[in-house]
Amino acid sequence: MKIKDLFIDPSKSMSEKDIADARAVMTQDSLIRMVWVIVILFILTVLPIIFLINSFSLGEWETIPAYFYYFCLYSFRMLIMAVFFIVALRSRKKDASGLPQRMLICIFTGYILFDGTVSGILMQLFDGGITTYVIAVMLVSALLYHPKKTISIMLPASFIFLFVGILLLQKNVRILYGQSVNGLFTISIAWVISRFVYNSRMRDLFSQFTITRQTKELEYCNSMLYERIEGHSSLLEQTNFRLDNELEKKLSWEEKTRRYQDELREIFQVSFFYIKTPMQKVLAYLDHLTKDEADFEPDRKSILLCRNEIHHAEHAALILLDNLGIGMTETPFSPVDLNYVMERILESNSHRLTEMGLSFKYSKLAVILGDKHQCFRLLQGLFDFCLTNPRVADAEAINLSCEFQPSRSYYTIDTGVISDPDKNLRLFSMGQALEEKEKSFNLAFCKKIVEHHGGEMTIGLNDKNGAVVEFYFPKS
Repeated sequence: MKIKDLFIDPSKSMSEKDIADARAVMTQDSLIRMVWVIVILFILTVLPIIFLINSFSLGEWETIPAYFYYFCLYSFRMLIMAVFFIVALRSRKKDASGLPQRMLICIFTGYILFDGTVSGILMQLFDGGITTYVIAVMLVSALLYHPKKTISIMLPASFIFLFVGILLLQKNVRILYGQSVNGLFTISIAWVISRFVYNSRMRDLFSQFTITRQTKELEYCNSMLYERIEGHSSLLEQTNFRLDNELEKKLSWEEKTRRYQDELREIFQVSFFYIKTPMQKVLAYLDHLTKDEADFEPDRKSILLCRNEIHHAEHAALILLDNLGIGMTETPFSPVDLNYVMERILESNSHRLTEMGLSFKYSKLAVILGDKHQCFRLLQGLFDFCLTNPRVADAEAINLSCEFQPSRSYYTIDTGVISDPDKNLRLFSMGQALEEKEKSFNLAFCKKIVEHHGGEMTIGLNDKNGAVVEFYFPKS
């Protein structure tokens, strides 16, 4: 600590609460030290009284009058020490500021200075020293904590009282001058010691209060942080639980989607009607341009544009079917038993065959490597083509045969549907098939499925002008 810090009151940088707490602690410390000082002074006073009583029995009081004054002083000191001892032990803190205890300490300090000053004055009758005064001043300055105002009043007051007493009893000017200088130097040193002790203790308590307060703040921050961590942990658990529920819901929706996928495939023809009308208009316009009139020369550029429009419409239809889950997407192929697929189709369409009085015969089919849903649509489309188109007279059976060749499985289906070569060329084009009945679209789509599986489909005529569809799949 620097020298200038001795004269700086640390309470200026402290809060009122810290100042009050520090003064309360310092008052308690001073009270404890005061009790020990009382005990020591009481013991040190008993010995001189015994000596003075012995001197009185020897008759020395008549020759040395100072013994009587010392006896009175020491007796009064013992009485006062006993009173201070009892009051100090019974002292209690009356309020938050500890004012009664501080007043007791101030009174005790004043008495010690008074006692030391009187002893120093009486010493002028013997050797002219002020040792007791110096001891008293240093005792109260070093052991007891006093504010700056209190010690600044008590020390000069005791010195003035000492100087007046010495001036009355001491006739030697040199001794008077020396004791005055010594007394002034003593109170100066005592004042510095008092400020050093007081300010050091105040700074120490302020540091303790600061550390305690920061520790409490840190504990509070830790508790708040722990609560927030607990809150975030619970929130995270709730979020995970919610995500698990959402995942379960999503999986359930995926199951429902797969469950209704077959039903979704059945509506692709209905969805295709959204693009059917504009394509029919294009074909009608195309027919108008190609009418065989003498004064009309076909506009070949317009015809080409119309043909392109038809191809675009056909491509749009394929995209629509692909979005519905039955297009030509690159899905991994797996073994498909066509016998099982055919059995399912016949089970679901047996009432249609009964109503029309038809029969469906087929030989053992192959197991191919392909897409199960597309194979189902292929056979269902061929089945619908046979039942929904005009039939040849006496064609009461639909025959599907399979020929197992080294590199492929070859299928022939005698549909019994009335057809002709010109019509057959139009059935495999999705755009041109729109001129026919909507069910003609099935055959065009079946051709796309066969080609997607690496095969090929053709259509021909039998001897009764009935349509015969032939297609093959590569051997799995």
